[in-house]
Amino acid sequence: MVKRFLQISTIIIPLFFIILFYRSAFAELDKTIQSTIIASIGTVLASVGAVIYNQRRAKEREISESHRPMKIEVYKNFMQMMFEFLGSSKAPKPDQIKSMRNLEKGFVVFTREIIAWGSPEVIRVYSQFRNSAIDKQNYELLLIFDELLREMRSDLGNSNKRIKKGDLIKLFLTDPEKLDVLLK
Repeated sequence: MVKRFLQISTIIIPLFFIILFYRSAFAELDKTIQSTIIASIGTVLASVGAVIYNQRRAKEREISESHRPMKIEVYKNFMQMMFEFLGSSKAPKPDQIKSMRNLEKGFVVFTREIIAWGSPEVIRVYSQFRNSAIDKQNYELLLIFDELLREMRSDLGNSNKRIKKGDLIKLFLTDPEKLDVLLK
């Protein structure tokens, strides 16, 4: 923000002083010449502004594309961990304990990685998910997990246009109709 302000200021401030310095000469010019000069200055300013804007957008896009492979890997590992955990809920007790330990380790790794690679929205929803794991009912936690999955998709550039609340988490559930009942 400050850098952009400085870039614009380096153009506008000198231009302002030039106009101020040549104000009397400018006032004596014919009206058509004045309007031509003003239109030319406006065109130059708009062109410079467009170039600065496009360069900034290109740099943001380049950074985003360079981060994408890491985000894919981090999100893929998280979803795999969650699939394994949800699949172990019907396993024998020793396997469930092992699964809980793996989940705890996985959360530590995911938290570390998401700090570097996750978007602000993914980090916000993940934090809400972690904090809610203790306080919320199971279906509320599932809905927060669903929101986290949608934010991950958005962060990777995928559209969630036709995906409704609860649709993604239903893919994990063996009885998704129960969630529909709770959503109503």
